[in-house]
Amino acid sequence: MLLKNLRHNRKITSCIRKLSGFVVEKDINGNYFLPIMPRKISFWQWVFYISWSVLGIWILLKIAGIIKTPYWLEFGLPAASAFIAILGLYQNLLEQITKLSVGFATLTARFDHLHDNVKSINTKTDVLDAKVNHLDLDVEFIKKNKC
Repeated sequence: MLLKNLRHNRKITSCIRKLSGFVVEKDINGNYFLPIMPRKISFWQWVFYISWSVLGIWILLKIAGIIKTPYWLEFGLPAASAFIAILGLYQNLLEQITKLSVGFATLTARFDHLHDNVKSINTKTDVLDAKVNHLDLDVEFIKKNKC
């Protein structure tokens, strides 16, 4: 409701921009909107964030002296957490590379279709050029015979 009213009053828009800290943008039709898009987080991103959170909490508790573990276990949790974080980062990178490769394959296929369309346009242009050349010859012939 508020965003619909923003379309009609620029002063309110500037005030909301200053007060909220959000950037209010205008689309092609002149409607105002807040460009907040939800970001989809994959499973491996969750694994990455959780493992680094566990590592951070463990470090804070270890510095505070709350955790007292034997020496052999002292580096087990951080090493496992770092390993899981690296695994999550690796899997996330693989997902992103897969998305890029699929997008590139789609772009390549579209470019191939575009190349075929350009070839057909070139052949049609050649035919039209021949017809226009023939018409020019006819016009010259008519002008010579009129005089």
